[in-house]
Amino acid sequence: MTHITQEMLSNAIRAQADQFDTHDIVRFLYTNHQGAYLDELMLHRNARYPFTETHRQLGQTMSRMAELVHKVHKVHSGKTMRANRTIVQKWRRQGRPGTKRST
Repeated sequence: MTHITQEMLSNAIRAQADQFDTHDIVRFLYTNHQGAYLDELMLHRNARYPFTETHRQLGQTMSRMAELVHKVHKVHSGKTMRANRTIVQKWRRQGRPGTKRST
């Protein structure tokens, strides 16, 4: 990711419930960091599906943030802006500092 910083993404993850999907992160970013989100999207403007490519790279970046989040499974989401049903990654946020997670 070029315009969406590690700090922005970390804050987006920390703002989520214990389980969430990639679209929840996208909503957080375009609500709270709209300029950076649009700049990131523009990097992929020549891709067949710029939104899909941007969100794929967002997921790849999150995959490398094991101290904050880990993959759970894929889920069906609602319709995309193109009115297509899509499958997105479900995530589990790692425990908050000072709390214990049950396994």
